[in-house]
Amino acid sequence: RFGLKDALEDYCDHLRQADTLDIHFQAFGMEERLPQETEVVTFRIAQELLNNVVRHSGATQTLVQLLRDGNRVTLTVEDNGKGFDAESLERVQGVGWMNIHSRVNYLDGTLDVRTAPGKGCSITIEYEIA
Repeated sequence: RFGLKDALEDYCDHLRQADTLDIHFQAFGMEERLPQETEVVTFRIAQELLNNVVRHSGATQTLVQLLRDGNRVTLTVEDNGKGFDAESLERVQGVGWMNIHSRVNYLDGTLDVRTAPGKGCSITIEYEIA
């Protein structure tokens, strides 16, 4: 109801765990609202990525960054957790990861995963607003 920026900021605040997980949220260029369906899909992607951080990463620090530059939107979720073998995503895709893929495809966007065992994880989604 209040837009993607506010919804993501509230969600990050909700997930933050005082003693174990610090989530830092940043937004740039989000003064103007995105189309409603785009906001909902982007929020659902971020929600799934953050749930994966909480459930699987063992991270103590997470950065969520939402950036709009003209018609280009970039969402990055980065953590200092245990990381994983990125190639394993192709072999063992869970429902959450398949949902992320289908939503990124719906936005006609790109998905970049940078991770390695013991090195944390950074996932970036980029798409153009029609």
